[in-house]
Amino acid sequence: MLTLKRFILLSVLITVTTEIIQAQKVSYTFNETLRLGDPEEFDENYIFQSPNHITVGNNGEIFVSDRSRNNIKLYNSDGEFVRQIGSRGRGPGEFIEISSMYIDPSQNHLMVVDRMNLRVVRFQMNGEYIKTHNLPEGPVISPWMGRADDNGFHYLLYRIPVMPDEPGPSEDHLIHIYDSEFSEVVYSLGDVSRFGDTSEYIIDKSLGGPNTGLFELLPGQRLIGAPHFYDGQIYLYKKSQSGWTIDAELEGEQPWGEVAQEVDASDPPGYAVRMGTPRGAIAFLKFSTTIGLHLVDENTLAHYVHFQDESHENGEVGVSLFDLSDGRFLGYTKIQELSRDHMEPKSTGWDIQIKYSVGNTIYFVDNRYKEPHIVVAEIEIIVE
Repeated sequence: MLTLKRFILLSVLITVTTEIIQAQKVSYTFNETLRLGDPEEFDENYIFQSPNHITVGNNGEIFVSDRSRNNIKLYNSDGEFVRQIGSRGRGPGEFIEISSMYIDPSQNHLMVVDRMNLRVVRFQMNGEYIKTHNLPEGPVISPWMGRADDNGFHYLLYRIPVMPDEPGPSEDHLIHIYDSEFSEVVYSLGDVSRFGDTSEYIIDKSLGGPNTGLFELLPGQRLIGAPHFYDGQIYLYKKSQSGWTIDAELEGEQPWGEVAQEVDASDPPGYAVRMGTPRGAIAFLKFSTTIGLHLVDENTLAHYVHFQDESHENGEVGVSLFDLSDGRFLGYTKIQELSRDHMEPKSTGWDIQIKYSVGNTIYFVDNRYKEPHIVVAEIEIIVE
C-alpha cells in the first residue's frame, strides 16, 4: 500500500520589486504533497535502493531511476505505480549504469543516459523502448547529466579524459551539445575552471564526474551552471550568433569557509566521500555543495545549497534567489524542513538532492531515512 502525505497548499506568491538593490528578506514556505518510499506494508514498487534521478512528464507522470537496480519506475501524477522500465544489461532498453534521465521536449520522449554503455536510450512516455543512440567514437567519456532543448539538441555533462603523459585539450569544457541523433558534438561550453579549483587535487579529479555540478536550460536560449563545490558563484550563459557566452556571474550567499577538505583515506570519517584516482584512494569532506536549481518563474532562479561545518555536527539546506533579468542577488534563507537540525537521526551533507522542478513544485530525493524517499512539495516564496 502506498502512503501519501498531503497538506493544504498555500497559494504561491513571488513578489520581486524593481526597487530592490541589496539582498532582501526571503520567506520560504514548504508544503509536502506526496511521498514515495514509505509504505504501510512492504511493496517493492515503492521501495528504492539508490534513487538518483527524477523527471516529470507533461501529464505529471513521475519517472524515478534507481542506480543500484538499473531500472526506472513510472508513477502517475497521484503517485500510483504504473510500470518498471528497463533492467540491467547491454541489450535494447537495458542499462549498466543510469547516470541521467530527462525529457526531449522536441519529441516528448524519455531519454536515459547510460554512462557505462556509452549511450543514450530513447523511450516513449509510456515506457516503450524506441531506439538506442550510441555516442560517437573517440575518448572514453562518462556523461553524468543530460538535457534537451525544443529544437532537439542534447546537452551532456562530462569532461574529456586525458591519458597519463598526454597534453590536455586546448579548451577544457564540461557541457557538450549534440545534434538530434548524437552523431556529433556541435558546440561545447562551461569552462572547467569555473566549476572548481583545478589546482586542488580532490576537486580537479571530481570534475566531469558526479561531483561536477548542475546545469539547467532556461527560456530565451539561456543556461544556468552551478558548481557542485559551491564557492559563492553560479553562471548564466546565453546563446548568440557566435555561440554560448557568459551573460552574468551570479554571486549569492557565501559558503562557510572552504568547500572541501581532503582527509586520511586509510581511516576516513564515516561521512567522507571516497574515490579512486591515479594517485590512489583519496577521501574528502564536503562543506558547501549545490543540491538543486529551480526556475521559479521566467526570471527568478532558486539555487539550493547545503552548508556543513567541519565537525559535521551542524548543517543547513538553504536557497538563494536571483533576478536573472539583471543578475541581482535577491536574498537567502534557510529551509528548516530540509536542514539537518530539523530531524533525527542526523543526516550527512548530501542527503537532500533537488532533482526536478516545474513552476512552484519541486521533486527531490530524501536520504535521511533508513530507506530513501521520493518527495514532492509545493513552495511559497516571498521576497520583502
